[in-house]
Amino acid sequence: MKKTLAMRHLNLIILFSVLMLTITTPLLAESIPHLLRYGDTFPEFMVEQPLLPQENEYLRLPEGKTFTIKNLSTDLLLIEFLNKYCYNCQVQAPIFNELFNAIEKDSNLKSKVKMVGVGVDNNRIQVEAFKREKSILFPIIADPDFKVYELVGEPKTPFTLLLRKNNKGEWVIVSAHLGVIIMPDTFLEEVRAVLQYDITLVQLQKGKRILPEESVVKPILSEPELLKLVTEGMALPEGKLLNVEKILLPGKETVYLGRIEVGGKKRFLISKVVSQKSICDVCHDLHFIYTFDEDGKVVNFISIQLTKYGNKDWNEDDVQKMRSRIVGSSIVRNYEFNPDVDAVSTATVTSLIIFNTLNHAKETLNKLKNNGYLK
Repeated sequence: MKKTLAMRHLNLIILFSVLMLTITTPLLAESIPHLLRYGDTFPEFMVEQPLLPQENEYLRLPEGKTFTIKNLSTDLLLIEFLNKYCYNCQVQAPIFNELFNAIEKDSNLKSKVKMVGVGVDNNRIQVEAFKREKSILFPIIADPDFKVYELVGEPKTPFTLLLRKNNKGEWVIVSAHLGVIIMPDTFLEEVRAVLQYDITLVQLQKGKRILPEESVVKPILSEPELLKLVTEGMALPEGKLLNVEKILLPGKETVYLGRIEVGGKKRFLISKVVSQKSICDVCHDLHFIYTFDEDGKVVNFISIQLTKYGNKDWNEDDVQKMRSRIVGSSIVRNYEFNPDVDAVSTATVTSLIIFNTLNHAKETLNKLKNNGYLK
Protein backbone atom coordinates (compact mmCIF):
# COMPACT_ATOMS: atom_id res chain seq x y z
CA MET A 1 0.00 0.00 0.00
CA LYS A 2 2.78 2.45 0.97
CA LYS A 3 4.65 1.64 -2.23
CA THR A 4 1.50 2.21 -4.28
CA LEU A 5 0.90 5.61 -2.65
CA ALA A 6 4.53 6.58 -3.22
CA MET A 7 4.29 5.63 -6.89
CA ARG A 8 1.08 7.64 -7.22
CA HIS A 9 2.77 10.61 -5.61
CA LEU A 10 5.75 10.30 -7.99
CA ASN A 11 3.43 10.06 -11.00
CA LEU A 12 1.60 13.19 -9.86
CA ILE A 13 4.90 15.07 -9.59
CA ILE A 14 5.94 13.98 -13.10
CA LEU A 15 2.51 14.87 -14.47
CA PHE A 16 2.69 18.30 -12.81
CA SER A 17 6.15 18.86 -14.31
CA VAL A 18 4.89 18.00 -17.79
CA LEU A 19 1.88 20.29 -17.36
CA MET A 20 4.16 23.11 -16.30
CA LEU A 21 6.30 22.51 -19.37
CA THR A 22 3.30 22.77 -21.64
CA ILE A 23 1.91 25.82 -19.86
CA THR A 24 4.94 27.84 -18.80
CA THR A 25 7.25 27.43 -21.79
CA PRO A 26 4.88 28.77 -24.50
CA LEU A 27 3.99 31.73 -22.25
CA LEU A 28 7.62 32.70 -21.87
CA ALA A 29 8.37 32.02 -25.53
CA GLU A 30 5.57 34.26 -26.76
CA SER A 31 5.71 37.14 -24.27
CA ILE A 32 9.46 37.47 -23.67
CA PRO A 33 11.16 35.46 -26.45
CA HIS A 34 14.51 37.18 -26.04
CA LEU A 35 14.95 36.29 -22.37
CA LEU A 36 16.56 33.22 -20.87
CA ARG A 37 13.70 30.77 -20.59
CA TYR A 38 12.42 27.68 -18.86
CA GLY A 39 15.10 24.97 -18.84
CA ASP A 40 17.97 27.29 -19.76
CA THR A 41 21.18 27.27 -17.76
CA PHE A 42 21.60 30.47 -15.78
CA PRO A 43 25.01 32.03 -16.54
CA GLU A 44 27.61 32.41 -13.82
CA PHE A 45 28.42 35.92 -12.71
CA MET A 46 30.60 37.62 -10.14
CA VAL A 47 29.94 40.98 -8.51
CA GLU A 48 32.49 42.97 -6.55
CA GLN A 49 30.28 43.60 -3.54
CA PRO A 50 30.78 42.43 0.04
CA LEU A 51 27.59 41.42 1.82
CA LEU A 52 26.61 42.27 5.37
CA PRO A 53 27.50 39.59 7.97
CA GLN A 54 23.83 38.66 8.42
CA GLU A 55 23.42 38.35 4.64
CA ASN A 56 26.40 36.00 4.41
CA GLU A 57 24.92 33.99 7.24
CA TYR A 58 21.54 33.83 5.51
CA LEU A 59 23.11 32.62 2.25
CA ARG A 60 25.57 30.38 4.08
CA LEU A 61 28.52 32.12 2.42
CA PRO A 62 31.90 33.04 3.91
CA GLU A 63 32.64 36.74 4.22
CA GLY A 64 34.33 38.16 1.12
CA LYS A 65 34.56 41.06 -1.29
CA THR A 66 32.80 39.32 -4.15
CA PHE A 67 29.44 37.64 -4.66
CA THR A 68 28.74 34.76 -7.03
CA ILE A 69 25.79 32.35 -7.22
CA LYS A 70 28.19 29.50 -7.97
CA ASN A 71 29.00 29.23 -4.28
CA LEU A 72 25.38 29.02 -3.14
CA SER A 73 24.45 25.55 -1.92
CA THR A 74 20.70 26.02 -1.52
CA ASP A 75 18.20 23.75 -3.32
CA LEU A 76 16.19 26.61 -4.86
CA LEU A 77 17.29 30.16 -5.58
CA LEU A 78 14.88 33.03 -6.23
CA ILE A 79 16.42 35.97 -8.10
CA GLU A 80 14.44 39.19 -8.47
CA PHE A 81 15.63 41.80 -10.99
CA LEU A 82 14.45 45.20 -9.78
CA ASN A 83 15.19 48.91 -9.88
CA LYS A 84 14.90 51.29 -6.96
CA TYR A 85 12.91 53.81 -8.98
CA CYS A 86 10.65 51.31 -10.75
CA TYR A 87 7.09 51.79 -9.46
CA ASN A 88 6.12 48.11 -9.73
CA CYS A 89 9.33 47.07 -7.99
CA GLN A 90 8.28 49.27 -5.07
CA VAL A 91 4.84 47.64 -5.15
CA GLN A 92 6.41 44.17 -5.07
CA ALA A 93 8.78 44.97 -2.17
CA PRO A 94 6.30 44.32 0.70
CA ILE A 95 4.91 41.29 -1.17
CA PHE A 96 8.37 39.72 -1.34
CA ASN A 97 9.01 40.59 2.31
CA GLU A 98 5.87 38.62 3.09
CA LEU A 99 7.12 35.78 0.90
CA PHE A 100 10.51 35.85 2.65
CA ASN A 101 8.87 35.62 6.09
CA ALA A 102 6.64 32.74 4.96
CA ILE A 103 9.68 30.81 3.71
CA GLU A 104 11.69 31.47 6.88
CA LYS A 105 8.80 30.31 9.08
CA ASP A 106 8.47 27.04 7.16
CA SER A 107 10.93 24.54 8.64
CA ASN A 108 11.06 22.57 5.37
CA LEU A 109 11.56 25.56 3.04
CA LYS A 110 13.88 27.61 5.25
CA SER A 111 16.88 25.39 4.60
CA LYS A 112 16.10 24.87 0.91
CA VAL A 113 15.07 28.27 -0.50
CA LYS A 114 17.07 31.51 -0.63
CA MET A 115 16.19 34.90 -2.12
CA VAL A 116 18.52 37.42 -3.80
CA GLY A 117 17.76 40.70 -5.54
CA VAL A 118 19.67 42.36 -8.38
CA GLY A 119 19.43 46.16 -8.49
CA VAL A 120 19.50 46.92 -12.23
CA ASP A 121 21.18 50.26 -13.00
CA ASN A 122 21.46 50.89 -9.25
CA ASN A 123 24.72 51.46 -7.41
CA ARG A 124 25.39 50.23 -3.87
CA ILE A 125 24.19 53.48 -2.28
CA GLN A 126 20.88 53.28 -4.16
CA VAL A 127 20.48 49.60 -3.28
CA GLU A 128 21.08 50.26 0.41
CA ALA A 129 18.61 53.16 0.32
CA PHE A 130 15.97 50.92 -1.28
CA LYS A 131 16.55 48.25 1.36
CA ARG A 132 16.09 50.80 4.15
CA GLU A 133 13.05 52.48 2.62
CA LYS A 134 11.25 49.21 1.93
CA SER A 135 12.66 47.22 4.89
CA ILE A 136 13.94 44.57 2.49
CA LEU A 137 14.78 41.36 4.33
CA PHE A 138 16.96 39.60 1.73
CA PRO A 139 20.31 40.54 0.07
CA ILE A 140 20.29 42.77 -3.02
CA ILE A 141 23.29 42.98 -5.34
CA ALA A 142 24.04 46.26 -7.12
CA ASP A 143 24.26 46.04 -10.93
CA PRO A 144 25.04 49.64 -12.00
CA ASP A 145 26.60 48.66 -15.34
CA PHE A 146 23.84 46.20 -16.42
CA LYS A 147 26.34 43.29 -16.42
CA VAL A 148 24.05 40.76 -14.72
CA TYR A 149 20.97 42.28 -16.36
CA GLU A 150 22.39 41.73 -19.84
CA LEU A 151 23.15 38.07 -19.08
CA VAL A 152 19.44 37.28 -18.77
CA GLY A 153 18.34 39.25 -21.85
CA GLU A 154 17.54 42.70 -20.44
CA PRO A 155 14.06 42.02 -19.05
CA LYS A 156 11.63 44.66 -17.88
CA THR A 157 11.52 44.93 -14.10
CA PRO A 158 10.38 43.41 -11.85
CA PHE A 159 11.50 40.08 -13.30
CA THR A 160 11.69 36.98 -11.09
CA LEU A 161 13.43 33.67 -11.73
CA LEU A 162 13.40 30.42 -9.78
CA LEU A 163 16.56 28.33 -10.21
CA ARG A 164 17.45 24.72 -9.37
CA LYS A 165 20.81 22.97 -9.71
CA ASN A 166 21.42 20.10 -12.13
CA ASN A 167 23.85 17.20 -11.58
CA LYS A 168 26.68 19.35 -12.96
CA GLY A 169 26.15 22.00 -10.32
CA GLU A 170 24.70 24.47 -12.86
CA TRP A 171 21.70 26.60 -12.04
CA VAL A 172 18.69 25.86 -14.26
CA ILE A 173 15.66 28.11 -14.74
CA VAL A 174 12.51 26.30 -13.59
CA SER A 175 10.15 29.28 -13.51
CA ALA A 176 10.04 32.91 -14.68
CA HIS A 177 7.67 35.78 -13.95
CA LEU A 178 7.54 39.17 -15.67
CA GLY A 179 5.82 41.89 -13.64
CA VAL A 180 4.42 42.06 -10.11
CA ILE A 181 3.70 38.82 -8.29
CA ILE A 182 0.49 39.89 -6.56
CA MET A 183 -0.37 36.78 -4.52
CA PRO A 184 2.50 35.56 -2.30
CA ASP A 185 0.51 32.54 -1.09
CA THR A 186 -0.01 31.28 -4.64
CA PHE A 187 3.63 31.92 -5.50
CA LEU A 188 4.69 30.06 -2.36
CA GLU A 189 2.82 27.01 -3.62
CA GLU A 190 4.74 27.29 -6.89
CA VAL A 191 7.98 27.38 -4.90
CA ARG A 192 6.96 24.12 -3.20
CA ALA A 193 6.08 22.57 -6.57
CA VAL A 194 9.30 23.44 -8.41
CA LEU A 195 11.32 21.86 -5.60
CA GLN A 196 9.87 18.56 -6.85
CA TYR A 197 10.76 19.06 -10.53
CA ASP A 198 12.90 16.52 -12.36
CA ILE A 199 15.71 18.78 -13.61
CA THR A 200 16.72 16.33 -16.33
CA LEU A 201 13.20 16.49 -17.74
CA VAL A 202 13.20 20.28 -17.49
CA GLN A 203 16.43 20.60 -19.47
CA LEU A 204 15.22 18.21 -22.16
CA GLN A 205 12.31 20.56 -22.80
CA LYS A 206 14.23 23.85 -22.67
CA GLY A 207 13.49 26.54 -25.24
CA LYS A 208 15.98 28.00 -27.69
CA ARG A 209 17.69 31.29 -26.94
CA ILE A 210 16.46 33.65 -29.67
CA LEU A 211 16.74 37.42 -29.91
CA PRO A 212 14.13 38.35 -32.51
CA GLU A 213 14.72 41.48 -34.52
CA GLU A 214 11.40 42.96 -33.39
CA SER A 215 12.51 42.88 -29.73
CA VAL A 216 15.20 45.48 -30.48
CA VAL A 217 13.94 49.02 -29.91
CA LYS A 218 14.11 51.00 -33.13
CA PRO A 219 13.78 54.75 -33.77
CA ILE A 220 10.17 55.90 -34.05
CA LEU A 221 11.06 58.56 -36.63
CA SER A 222 12.11 58.10 -40.25
CA GLU A 223 15.69 58.75 -41.35
CA PRO A 224 14.80 62.14 -42.96
CA GLU A 225 13.01 63.18 -39.74
CA LEU A 226 16.00 62.14 -37.60
CA LEU A 227 18.43 63.96 -39.90
CA LYS A 228 16.31 67.10 -39.64
CA LEU A 229 16.37 66.96 -35.81
CA VAL A 230 20.10 66.24 -35.73
CA THR A 231 20.79 69.14 -38.10
CA GLU A 232 18.67 71.48 -35.98
CA GLY A 233 20.49 70.30 -32.85
CA MET A 234 23.89 71.03 -34.41
CA ALA A 235 22.92 74.51 -35.64
CA LEU A 236 24.54 76.39 -32.76
CA PRO A 237 24.46 80.22 -32.77
CA GLU A 238 28.25 80.53 -32.36
CA GLY A 239 29.08 78.46 -35.44
CA LYS A 240 28.13 77.72 -39.03
CA LEU A 241 27.11 74.14 -39.83
CA LEU A 242 28.86 72.98 -43.01
CA ASN A 243 27.61 69.41 -43.44
CA VAL A 244 26.29 66.34 -41.57
CA GLU A 245 27.26 62.74 -42.32
CA LYS A 246 25.88 59.50 -40.89
CA ILE A 247 28.65 57.02 -40.18
CA LEU A 248 28.85 53.42 -38.99
CA LEU A 249 31.29 52.61 -36.19
CA PRO A 250 32.52 49.19 -35.00
CA GLY A 251 29.88 47.27 -33.13
CA LYS A 252 27.22 48.46 -35.61
CA GLU A 253 26.98 51.78 -33.79
CA THR A 254 25.73 54.70 -35.87
CA VAL A 255 26.34 58.38 -35.17
CA TYR A 256 25.97 61.64 -37.05
CA LEU A 257 29.18 63.61 -37.60
CA GLY A 258 28.79 67.30 -38.30
CA ARG A 259 31.42 69.82 -39.41
CA ILE A 260 31.03 73.38 -38.15
CA GLU A 261 33.03 76.54 -38.64
CA VAL A 262 33.67 78.66 -35.54
CA GLY A 263 35.81 81.79 -35.81
CA GLY A 264 37.37 80.61 -39.04
CA LYS A 265 38.27 77.20 -37.58
CA LYS A 266 36.59 73.91 -38.48
CA ARG A 267 35.43 71.68 -35.64
CA PHE A 268 33.25 68.58 -35.27
CA LEU A 269 29.97 67.84 -33.51
CA ILE A 270 28.67 64.33 -32.86
CA SER A 271 25.00 63.42 -32.41
CA LYS A 272 23.78 60.10 -31.11
CA VAL A 273 20.18 58.96 -31.61
CA VAL A 274 19.18 56.79 -28.66
CA SER A 275 16.27 54.34 -28.82
CA GLN A 276 16.32 52.27 -25.67
CA LYS A 277 13.99 49.96 -23.83
CA SER A 278 12.87 51.21 -20.46
CA ILE A 279 13.79 49.14 -17.42
CA CYS A 280 10.37 49.39 -15.80
CA ASP A 281 7.65 47.03 -17.09
CA VAL A 282 4.96 49.74 -17.24
CA CYS A 283 7.05 52.48 -18.86
CA HIS A 284 7.33 53.44 -22.53
CA ASP A 285 10.63 53.07 -24.37
CA LEU A 286 12.99 56.04 -24.57
CA HIS A 287 13.89 58.02 -27.70
CA PHE A 288 16.16 61.07 -27.58
CA ILE A 289 19.21 62.72 -29.16
CA TYR A 290 22.27 64.14 -27.46
CA THR A 291 25.04 66.11 -29.17
CA PHE A 292 28.62 66.67 -28.02
CA ASP A 293 31.74 68.28 -29.51
CA GLU A 294 35.10 66.72 -30.30
CA ASP A 295 36.32 67.55 -26.78
CA GLY A 296 33.43 65.65 -25.22
CA LYS A 297 31.34 68.63 -24.06
CA VAL A 298 27.58 68.11 -24.35
CA VAL A 299 26.09 70.94 -26.43
CA ASN A 300 22.47 69.88 -26.92
CA PHE A 301 19.74 67.46 -25.85
CA ILE A 302 16.56 66.76 -27.83
CA SER A 303 13.58 64.72 -26.66
CA ILE A 304 11.83 62.54 -29.25
CA GLN A 305 9.68 60.48 -26.86
CA LEU A 306 10.28 60.61 -23.12
CA THR A 307 7.63 59.86 -20.53
CA LYS A 308 7.03 60.24 -16.81
CA TYR A 309 4.62 58.71 -14.28
CA GLY A 310 1.46 57.50 -16.00
CA ASN A 311 3.38 57.41 -19.30
CA LYS A 312 2.69 61.11 -19.79
CA ASP A 313 4.98 62.85 -22.27
CA TRP A 314 7.63 65.23 -21.01
CA ASN A 315 6.68 68.87 -21.43
CA GLU A 316 9.11 71.60 -22.47
CA ASP A 317 9.93 72.42 -18.84
CA ASP A 318 10.92 68.77 -18.28
CA VAL A 319 13.17 68.78 -21.34
CA GLN A 320 14.70 72.09 -20.33
CA LYS A 321 15.49 70.76 -16.86
CA MET A 322 17.37 67.81 -18.36
CA ARG A 323 19.22 70.18 -20.71
CA SER A 324 20.25 72.32 -17.75
CA ARG A 325 21.68 69.25 -16.00
CA ILE A 326 23.75 67.87 -18.88
CA VAL A 327 24.48 70.61 -21.45
CA GLY A 328 27.92 72.03 -20.78
CA SER A 329 29.06 68.90 -18.92
CA SER A 330 31.66 66.48 -20.25
CA ILE A 331 31.03 62.89 -21.34
CA VAL A 332 34.65 62.12 -20.47
CA ARG A 333 33.82 62.14 -16.77
CA ASN A 334 31.44 59.73 -15.03
CA TYR A 335 27.98 61.06 -14.34
CA GLU A 336 26.91 60.43 -10.74
CA PHE A 337 23.12 60.41 -10.79
CA ASN A 338 21.48 62.18 -7.86
CA PRO A 339 17.69 61.69 -8.06
CA ASP A 340 17.03 64.65 -5.77
CA VAL A 341 18.82 67.00 -8.17
CA ASP A 342 19.07 65.33 -11.58
CA ALA A 343 15.70 63.61 -12.00
CA VAL A 344 12.82 65.18 -13.85
CA SER A 345 9.81 65.10 -11.53
CA THR A 346 7.99 61.71 -11.64
CA ALA A 347 10.45 60.52 -14.32
CA THR A 348 13.26 59.13 -12.18
CA VAL A 349 13.77 55.91 -14.15
CA THR A 350 13.86 57.78 -17.47
CA SER A 351 16.31 60.35 -16.06
CA LEU A 352 18.50 57.57 -14.66
CA ILE A 353 18.70 55.85 -18.06
CA ILE A 354 19.65 59.12 -19.78
CA PHE A 355 22.51 59.65 -17.33
CA ASN A 356 23.64 56.05 -17.71
CA THR A 357 23.65 56.47 -21.52
CA LEU A 358 25.91 59.51 -21.20
CA ASN A 359 28.30 57.45 -19.08
CA HIS A 360 28.91 55.27 -22.15
CA ALA A 361 29.28 58.18 -24.60
CA LYS A 362 33.05 58.39 -24.07
CA GLU A 363 33.27 54.94 -25.68
CA THR A 364 31.70 56.45 -28.81
CA LEU A 365 34.17 59.35 -28.70
CA ASN A 366 37.08 56.89 -28.45
CA LYS A 367 35.77 54.90 -31.43
CA LEU A 368 35.66 58.08 -33.51
CA LYS A 369 39.25 58.87 -32.60
CA ASN A 370 40.54 55.31 -33.06
CA ASN A 371 38.92 55.07 -36.51
CA GLY A 372 40.37 58.36 -37.78
CA TYR A 373 37.23 60.51 -37.74
CA LEU A 374 38.62 62.75 -35.02
CA LYS A 375 42.15 63.63 -33.94
